[in-house]
Amino acid sequence: MVLALKSYSCGDVTSQWWNSIKLFKDADFSGDSLTLEIPFPYRDCDQEGMRIDSLPTEWDAVTSSFRVYNTCWHSRLYTEAMTAGSCRKYKDDVSYVGDFMNDKMMSVRLQSVERAC
Repeated sequence: MVLALKSYSCGDVTSQWWNSIKLFKDADFSGDSLTLEIPFPYRDCDQEGMRIDSLPTEWDAVTSSFRVYNTCWHSRLYTEAMTAGSCRKYKDDVSYVGDFMNDKMMSVRLQSVERAC
């Protein structure tokens, strides 16, 4: 399943794909997976980043690991929809999100640089 991420400055976007994050239900990049991709023309993940405000219902609070692709190396995972609630930041691929975020992620933000929660 592929979903378009939402840009803070440009609204909803659709079409071709480039940067992405692949969520896994289990640690060590295993179990069912869901890929969220940043579409063209927003191929380059920038400092402001992209976000997905909510996940499909079957993906609410089930993520244990993830991989990031291309230039979106920095991610922030949130415990509530609309990039709200408690947050943890990560860099690169993460084989286990940690006890605090395990099976709690409801939204995500990706960017090319590190940002505070």
